[in-house]
Amino acid sequence: MRKTVVAFNRVPVDLLEPYAQEFEIIRLEGTGEDLNSQLDEVLPVAHGLIGGNRKFSRSQIESAKNLQIISSISVGYDNYDLDALTAQGLLLTNTPDVLTETTADLAFALILSTARDLIEFDPLVFNRYGDGPLNTENSRELLYGKPEALDQTCFQALRSLANHLEKEDRKFMVVSTPLNPDWKAKYDPHGAIMTEFSSELVVR
Repeated sequence: MRKTVVAFNRVPVDLLEPYAQEFEIIRLEGTGEDLNSQLDEVLPVAHGLIGGNRKFSRSQIESAKNLQIISSISVGYDNYDLDALTAQGLLLTNTPDVLTETTADLAFALILSTARDLIEFDPLVFNRYGDGPLNTENSRELLYGKPEALDQTCFQALRSLANHLEKEDRKFMVVSTPLNPDWKAKYDPHGAIMTEFSSELVVR
């Protein structure tokens, strides 16, 4: 009988394909409470979990009677209750250095972008006064279309950070740049996308 591996939080299909013959793969695609209900349903039959940026309650861990290992595709492991995992005799792996070069790349990209005015190529960037798009001789047409569904893990991370800072009596603010009016007229004329984005920023 093949063991069951549950993939959550958008693990790429091509990452799972090499293991499909050896394991029974269950790939979950829900978010938020929908993902929680899916996890509650499959955890009792799971032998392994793979995914990232997801907190598991102690009750969920205890319900996973067949679980042997969790492979977290993230740098940290603070989302996991290590005491609960230890009590169940479960293994936990992570990827501690996977973003080191990417972080360095981003830092240098920002430096070069500032030094060479590359930011002018981005039609969603506004001028320093915030009253209109940054139109220069380098400006181009819209580079972005309609965005994908909001990534709940990002908002969970923001809420976690905000709650942590609140306990330390420190302020936390999220600032977003104005929308290019051409983009807004074409892809979000009624403000539905921004309304959903704003509602997710409320600390729960």
